[in-house]
Amino acid sequence: MDIKITNTASVYGLYNANGPQGAKKAGNASKAEPGKDEFFLSTQGVDYHAARKILASLPDVRADRVNQVMDKINAGAGEASASEIADKILSSIT
Repeated sequence: MDIKITNTASVYGLYNANGPQGAKKAGNASKAEPGKDEFFLSTQGVDYHAARKILASLPDVRADRVNQVMDKINAGAGEASASEIADKILSSIT
């Protein structure tokens, strides 16, 4: 992929005229100290972070469900013939 940048002089001119201000739309951005970097998260970013934190705390495997299925298999309740399995597969794709 080719990216062609043209008219860079006008871009640099705008940058130099306005300075590296960036987008200061967040609450207290106008009160920032000169030369100090700030970081603001949107409400969507905060919500995303909270959701990721909750998901990270959940186990990868539901041990209770695995144990329930294993108990059924060990008791012989999970036995199925090959024809029953084939019927279920075929009915799910047709």
